[in-house]
Amino acid sequence: MFGDSVISTTDFGNAEVVSKFKYGDWHLIVGDIDTNEEWVQFLKDNPHFIESYLLITKEDNQPFAFFYLLHEYDDKNIVSFHGGGWNNSLYYTLLHFRSAFLIARSLTEKGIKVRTYCKSYNEKAYRFLREVGYIKYRQVNDTIEMYFSERKMKRSKLYQKFFGTVV
Repeated sequence: MFGDSVISTTDFGNAEVVSKFKYGDWHLIVGDIDTNEEWVQFLKDNPHFIESYLLITKEDNQPFAFFYLLHEYDDKNIVSFHGGGWNNSLYYTLLHFRSAFLIARSLTEKGIKVRTYCKSYNEKAYRFLREVGYIKYRQVNDTIEMYFSERKMKRSKLYQKFFGTVV
């Protein structure tokens, strides 16, 4: 799974996450699902296509975010990364970054290519993804498509703060 001495993950199960977000914010993460019941059913109906996890702090064993991986139909070695967190303090913002670094690094170590996309008007997500190491490669209408660059991630000041300078 994904994690380190600070963060762990667990399967999503039936966790309640939709209500932890404002309606509009949730729809920036998952565009066409409105309730937690619909999300859980979608996960159950599509286990070959989507994996979803909760991110948990090891300090207090409490979830603070979730993410999901969409598997590309044409290639099992490509996934699209998406997710969000509901705690907005500086501490949790740093945990969100740390988690995203760990997930991307773990996937690339397994030979999996990681992509993502966000809406052009979702500036917060776009800035976050760029800091994690994603690079824009295309924009179609209002959707920015990005791919993960391990090299860019390792040059991130936050990454270096968490995991040390990489030569």
